Amino acid sequence: MKKSTLFGLLAVASLCLGLFFCGVFVKDINGICTFNLITCIAAVVFAIIGIVSASKEKSSKALSIVMLVLGILGTLAFLAIFGFIAIAKDPKNTKDICKDVVQCKKDKDGVSTCHIKGDDKGLLDIKCYDSVLKEDQYKD
Repeated sequence: MKKSTLFGLLAVASLCLGLFFCGVFVKDINGICTFNLITCIAAVVFAIIGIVSASKEKSSKALSIVMLVLGILGTLAFLAIFGFIAIAKDPKNTKDICKDVVQCKKDKDGVSTCHIKGDDKGLLDIKCYDSVLKEDQYKD
C-alpha cells in the first residue's frame, strides 16, 4: 500500500471515528464538539501528509484532497457550534430563545438554566433571565 493511500485512509478513519464513536460514548455537547474537532483536525493533517506523499510518489491525490475538504468543513462547523454554545451560555444573548425553553431551574442572581423543547437528553444548557421566563417553563 502506498503512503498516500494509507494517509488518505487514516483521514477517513479519523472522520468516521469522530462521528460514530462520539455519538455512542460522549453524552454532553461540549465533549462531542471537542472530540469531533480534534478528529477533524487530525483528518486535515493526515490529508495534507497524503497529498505531499502522493506528490512524491506521483500517484493520485483524489482521496486526500476530498478528505482535506471534508476535514476543513468539519473543523469550521464544529468551531461554529462552539460559538453557538458560548452565545447560549450568556443570558444577554438568549432573550429570543428563552421564550421557547422548558425545564428551567433557578440558579442565582436572577438567572435560570433551561433546555430547548425536544432536548430530552439535556445536551445544551441555555441561560435565561428569570424576568423573561413564565412560571410554566420551570420544572415541576
